[in-house]
Formats: sequence, structure tokens, C-alpha cells
Amino acid sequence: MRNSTLVAAAIAAFVALPGGIAAPSNTAQLTATAQVLAPIDVSFVSDLNFGDVLPGVTTTVAAGDVAAGQFTVTGATNQDVILDFNLPSDLTGGGDPIPVSFTAGWGDDGVDASIDPTTDPTVNLGTTLDIDVFLGGEVTPAIDQAAGTYTGTVTLTGTYPTN
Repeated sequence: MRNSTLVAAAIAAFVALPGGIAAPSNTAQLTATAQVLAPIDVSFVSDLNFGDVLPGVTTTVAAGDVAAGQFTVTGATNQDVILDFNLPSDLTGGGDPIPVSFTAGWGDDGVDASIDPTTDPTVNLGTTLDIDVFLGGEVTPAIDQAAGTYTGTVTLTGTYPTN
């Protein structure tokens, strides 16, 4: 009995010591990283030009036509970009507003794919880091449309999707 009491006392004293036996430990490390993407740049290239239109005659410019408007969107390699178009519903000027609707397309060199500019489409910049965005449309002047120059402003904003 005396031996077991001494053993118990020795174990209690040893465990109570600050440098007593500790369980084995292991550590690991990881690296936290963040990649900052190149900012998106949207540049004006050319205006959408319907040219001379006649009262009462609908005039169309396809997104692939030479008269189509054009932007260039530049950013980071292989990144998706959301294209947010702010489109007028009318062209205004010398008389009653002229209703206008828009079509769009994009590509690396000309129109590779059509997109709906009213839906904030997402495109990929690919390895070229930039794309061309083309804007076509249709105007429908009234039969009694007053002569004059009619305009509307289109704004394109490009943003990276958030995670």
C-alpha cells in the first residue's frame, strides 16, 4: 500500500510541474494569397450612325455593320466581365422622340457572338485581354416626323462578377 501511495504522489507531483509531460504536437502552415485583377477599361471607338432616315420608314443597323457603334473592353486574362448597357428608349431632337431599340454583338475581331444588351450579358476576355463590343439598332420615325438631328446616349459599364 505504501508503494502505491508513493507512486501516486510522485505522479501527482510530476504532472503538477510546469515542464511536465505534454502530449506530442504538430504544426502546419498555409499561405494566404490574393490576386488583384487588372482594372476594366471601357473605351469608346465609334458612334452608332443610322444615317439619313425618312419619315415613316424604319431604319436598321446590324451590330456587324460598319455604321454600328463600337466599344473596346479591356481587363484581366480569361476573366468574365458583365456588360451593363444604359440604353435610351428614344432619340430626341427636332421634334417628337423617335423610338429606338438595340442589338449587340462582341468578339476579338468583328462580331463573333450576339448578345442582348438589355440583359447585362457576361462575356469572357480570353487570352487577348480585350474584346470589341458592337451596338446596332433600329429607329422608327413617325410618318410626320419633324426634320432634324436626333440623338441618344448609350453608356457601357464593365464589371467583374463578385464571388
